[in-house]
Amino acid sequence: MEVPERLGVDAYPPELVVLGRVVEVFQRRRASAGEVSFAEPTLTWTGDLAVGEVVTLTYSVTVGAVGEGDDELKNVVTSPHTDGVCVPAADQNPDCTTGHIQGDYEVTKTSDPESGSTVEDGDVVTYTVTVTHTGQAPIEATFDDDLSGVLDDATWNDDLEASAGEAALDGTTLTWSGDLVEGDVVTVTYSVTVTSDGDRHLKNVVTTPDPDQCVPAEGQDEACTTEHFSSGYTYSKTSDPAPGSDVEEGDVITYSVLVEQVGPVPVAGATVTDDLSGVSPYAAWNDDASATSGEVSLSGETLTWTGDLAVGQTVTITYSVTVGDEDNATIRNVVTSPDDDGSCVPAPDGNPDCKTEHYTPGAEPPAPDEQDDDLPDTGADLTRWFLTGGLALLIGGLVLVAVHGRRSFRGTGGSADPA
Repeated sequence: MEVPERLGVDAYPPELVVLGRVVEVFQRRRASAGEVSFAEPTLTWTGDLAVGEVVTLTYSVTVGAVGEGDDELKNVVTSPHTDGVCVPAADQNPDCTTGHIQGDYEVTKTSDPESGSTVEDGDVVTYTVTVTHTGQAPIEATFDDDLSGVLDDATWNDDLEASAGEAALDGTTLTWSGDLVEGDVVTVTYSVTVTSDGDRHLKNVVTTPDPDQCVPAEGQDEACTTEHFSSGYTYSKTSDPAPGSDVEEGDVITYSVLVEQVGPVPVAGATVTDDLSGVSPYAAWNDDASATSGEVSLSGETLTWTGDLAVGQTVTITYSVTVGDEDNATIRNVVTSPDDDGSCVPAPDGNPDCKTEHYTPGAEPPAPDEQDDDLPDTGADLTRWFLTGGLALLIGGLVLVAVHGRRSFRGTGGSADPA
């Protein structure tokens, strides 16, 4: 700032008056002549001026955050002396007044269901990012939303929408940018569908160029962050003798089912069922079902286990049957779950598909290309019987199957409760 040159024979002390919000005046204020001082909110220069003399006064301020004041920096130079006259500056600023306005933006993130909720396989989580202009000056805004902790546990629904600006998903990073003016509010929405994959912890974080631009939404503890938790469990099945083994009358087959919790939250009411309809015609129930936790029961030809699972908990369910005198039979069963949060995994011994099969004398494993329909296998090849034994042998075989088909699981002890 230049102090006007002396126009007459008398020196005069012009006074610089600063109006508006000045956050901090640097101590490096200086004048090429005279004395300069600051008593908030007024900067004052005084000095003597020789004929034709020009004095230059410089100072600076550091601007505070938007919202701390009225977001407008305005000041004006005046003089208490009538001999002082304001004239246009060298850059043609006409009236000894300067003004600057500020602009910024804030970002919040919310979700439905709300952050912290437990979700299940198939649930849809909808996210909303809100960008709000603050202050007065136009500004270019941007944010990134890291979805790497979400898309390992959910599928992208391809429904990204922004009320203004441009939004796009690149890999696992969602980016939005746009120009904002005073009063603008932009919403960006998208959704995902929860799966049983990943670590079952859906967490994502929005980031902005200035961390202070991310602010907590109402009720949030952590700004621009949402997380959801998915509980689930796996189950597997094997047997002793190992699946695929040959067995004879009197052999005992012991079945083991493992149920293991996965994810960061407990599971309530986990359930697995073991279909024994392919076992009961050819083996006797030993009434020895047990579980390390939860409840196990037998109803008809279905064994059911239910129970709650703590984080990291594994439950072992065991029971056994004694092989009967039926030859040429495949003893088959399979464990499933009615719960979408339960999934079959290979057993510790490698049995891959929660199924077991054992073969009595004369029975053979199915060819690799034969379709497995999970139905009990009587082992009777009627075509072969017709060719080698005639109608009488066929009738005798059917009678024998009928007798064994009436055999039911019976027992007097153990953890299972026969229906």
